[in-house]
Amino acid sequence: MNANQCPEPGTWKTFLDGELLDEASADLTAHLEECEACQQTLERLAAGKETWEGTARQLAEADAKAEQLESSGHLRDVLNDLKTTSNRAYDPSLRPQQSSKSSCCFE
Repeated sequence: MNANQCPEPGTWKTFLDGELLDEASADLTAHLEECEACQQTLERLAAGKETWEGTARQLAEADAKAEQLESSGHLRDVLNDLKTTSNRAYDPSLRPQQSSKSSCCFE
C-alpha cells in the first residue's frame, strides 16, 4: 500500500478499535509510517475530531435550512396562525358537561 492508496477513515477507525486481522493491521502500520496524511487522519479519529467536524457541519446545514424557511415566510405564517388560534375567545360551551351522577356504564 502506498500514499496514493490511502485507506478510508472508516478503515482507520476499525484499526483504532482493534478489530482488524493481524496482517491487515501490519499493512496499515507500515503505510502509516510513511504517510503523513493518514497520520493526521488517525490523530483526528483518535481525538474524536472527525465526529465533531461532522456534527458541526450538520448543525450549520440545519441552521441554513432554518434561515431559508424563515426567509421564505412559511415559518412566519405558521407562527401567526398559532397566535391567531390561541387568541380566540374562550367558548364555555366546548367544555365537557359534568353531572352529579357517575357516567359509568356498569352502574
